[in-house]
Amino acid sequence: MKKIIFCFFVFLMLPAFSKTCALNTPNNQFSDENLHQLMQKEKIGLIYAISPYMHLSIKGINTIKKIAKKLKLPILILVDPEARKAKSEIQKLGFLIASKQLFMRGISIHYPSLIIYKNGQIISDAFPGLHDEQIYLNYIQGLLH
Repeated sequence: MKKIIFCFFVFLMLPAFSKTCALNTPNNQFSDENLHQLMQKEKIGLIYAISPYMHLSIKGINTIKKIAKKLKLPILILVDPEARKAKSEIQKLGFLIASKQLFMRGISIHYPSLIIYKNGQIISDAFPGLHDEQIYLNYIQGLLH
């Protein structure tokens, strides 16, 4: 069964950058089609993958939100597809990863993982692990400039 899910980008507290996207996501799964839709709507952005079973990936959400806000970039939080069992947590956190393109980029090797896209293209392989703010900033700015 398909349903329309509205994903709210993390920086909703910034009125100038409030964005929503309507994604056709069967079973709350973020597919290659959804990825394509996202990259067409947003010229540049971050995808951050977490697992509710890995405490540090949850802890990193605040850091990556702060960085996205600082850089004025949209961010989409995706969830480990093995987390289906933690349904109540998934509803709070984001879509389940179902995109083959993201898997091919290594998004599920370790949680958390960060992927960056620009101009309709994924421009990075997954950057795994929890890092401090400055490391994330250096990494993202290095790829975007």
